[in-house]
Amino acid sequence: MTMTYPGGSNTFIPSFESSGKLVTDFSRNVSTFNINKYAALIKVAKRIGYFQKREIDESVRTSANGAEWLWADGMAAGDNYIEQGFEWSPYACRRYQFPFSLGDQSVSQAEWNIVASYAATAASIAMTLRTKLAVAKLVDPSLMTQTNTATAISGGAKWDVGTVAAPSIKTGLMAAVSTIHKATNGVVQPSNLALLVNPNTAVKMAKSPEIHAYMSGSPFSLGMVQDSLNALVNWGLPSSLYGIKVIVVDEVRVTSQKKQARTDEYCLPDQTAVIVARPGEIVQVDGTFSTIALFSAEELSVETRQEIDNRRTVGRVVEDFDVQIVSPISGYLITAVCS
Repeated sequence: MTMTYPGGSNTFIPSFESSGKLVTDFSRNVSTFNINKYAALIKVAKRIGYFQKREIDESVRTSANGAEWLWADGMAAGDNYIEQGFEWSPYACRRYQFPFSLGDQSVSQAEWNIVASYAATAASIAMTLRTKLAVAKLVDPSLMTQTNTATAISGGAKWDVGTVAAPSIKTGLMAAVSTIHKATNGVVQPSNLALLVNPNTAVKMAKSPEIHAYMSGSPFSLGMVQDSLNALVNWGLPSSLYGIKVIVVDEVRVTSQKKQARTDEYCLPDQTAVIVARPGEIVQVDGTFSTIALFSAEELSVETRQEIDNRRTVGRVVEDFDVQIVSPISGYLITAVCS
């Protein structure tokens, strides 16, 4: 090593402590994944089973004057008994493991909790996969039986060109909500629903004259200026539109393999909006009207074990679940949303 004289940058040994042990990491906290906001989590004891779908028309089927239900005095009661059909639909959990391995020297010499760091990364991968599988079901038109394009449902206009005089977002949302409301016999209300879009779609919608006018006349206007509310955090959209909660599904998935040029995507595709019934909003005695459900036999189990012979610590995060559209009539898939 070349001799030198003391200076301001060479009289100490650079170390991790000198930065305050600052770590740059982008493993997403599992609590921030949006799937927890729009999918019902159903704990199951058996990995394979059935859930029941009931015929809902019977609960509101009646004539205008109710003649079929009349029972005159002295007459035998009618035998027009109510019959409610049902069908069994299967679910089947699949187990996934997200493993990691660290040598004992790496663990003992690390200046940070490297095992916990790897476990957090594994959990983030698990939640990303869970999100992608859920979204794949929500954007499948064969599963989401109520679907249309934005122009068809909004009177000929896409959602990034709406104006005060012709609010295409409002027109489309209210048409979809009305369809859901009638299909569910009036049980699912607008307050029970959430609109899902990805950040690219949210930004395009937020630039429309319709949203500008909506924001200027809403209590979110102050937050737009002060950045004190969540209006800007929600990619320019307010937390609710026309009474419908807005969830920007911003989970990112890297699709390229390691050491290849990075390619990525949002888990929810561009140009797609999905309206879903949110869990916990509708109280049922023995059922749910949540559009999508996650059947979980095991959720984010973290396991670590030290292999003495191999002088290493092996760990993994384990998931065992299935995602199903359990109530397609309480949801609506809208495609070709923006220009």
